[in-house]
Amino acid sequence: MWTPKRCLMSLLLLALLFWPPSVGLCSYQVTDAQLQTLEDNLNRLQENNERLQMLLTQSEKELKTAKAQSSLSASRLMELNARLTESRKQINLLHSQLMELQQQSDQAKMSLEIAQNSLNQAQKSYEKSEKEHARTERRLKLERTLWQVVTAAMLVKSL
Repeated sequence: MWTPKRCLMSLLLLALLFWPPSVGLCSYQVTDAQLQTLEDNLNRLQENNERLQMLLTQSEKELKTAKAQSSLSASRLMELNARLTESRKQINLLHSQLMELQQQSDQAKMSLEIAQNSLNQAQKSYEKSEKEHARTERRLKLERTLWQVVTAAMLVKSL
């Protein structure tokens, strides 16, 4: 919106644009030394500008390279994270299998101990039975020998 104040300012600026430069201005002359200093400063500024432009271009290239490496690193990191997750899954699976095998080993150990105890009892029973058998055989042999003696004595007496 054009307000009266704004219109007045625009007219004043327009008038100043067309005002002759010599009116109201003091004349100023630049010496050769000042001109040389200005030119030297301008040359240094141009050199600095060119150097900064080259540095900017180099920085942009490095930034692009870093971004490319970063995206490669990010994809590599994602790949490594996926492999790490897979490895963790495998470790968990192996751990559960190890626990299962440990339980089976404990059960087998208990079964082995039970079988060993049973075998020991069977061996003791066998040894006891063998002693009993040997005793019975000696007794029977003794009885047979006694019967033979009794029979021989009766045969001798009857003759």
